[in-house]
Amino acid sequence: TFQHDASHCNAPLSCTCTKNDYQIISIKTTGKPQIKSATQQHFKVCCPKGASSCGVSNSVEWSQTQTLSWSSSLTESIELSTELEIAKFGITLSGTYTNGGSTTRTVKSSVTVPCKSTTSGFDKLKLVDLSSTSSVYTIPITMTATHCGAEVEMPGTVAATTIDGTWDCEFRDCKGPCDNVSGCSTSYL
Repeated sequence: TFQHDASHCNAPLSCTCTKNDYQIISIKTTGKPQIKSATQQHFKVCCPKGASSCGVSNSVEWSQTQTLSWSSSLTESIELSTELEIAKFGITLSGTYTNGGSTTRTVKSSVTVPCKSTTSGFDKLKLVDLSSTSSVYTIPITMTATHCGAEVEMPGTVAATTIDGTWDCEFRDCKGPCDNVSGCSTSYL
């Protein structure tokens, strides 16, 4: 918007920026992460008798929930100009976020303990249950954004689920139906 100060539009008092978009160009952690909650994450596979190499071997896919919040009232949504990573926690942020809103993305994690039958399979119906601790971390951050050609810093918080990578593998004999969500309807254990 032209301010009629008898100067050209690049002069500091000549124009007012009316854009609402903020593009995040960097994120840095500014404090220690806090664990908000922790639960066991289970990856279950039902293996019929004789199924070769049945179970979980190299990696698992799971849904990571991310929440990005900031204290600035300048904008309700931000866009990340590129993927930004908080590598220490396996968190990659990308796309558009609303203040305090959550988004979910699919993450692939390596499995350090193969959890499967041999090539000859199991001798009866089994549930293969691979588990690890899943924690929700909150991490204080500072975001640097561009807005109308200027850089602005905004303090904020990232909250995201992570899997700690310590894996437990369990094989259960099933004597009833088995499915990959709820497991054995009844088991011998």
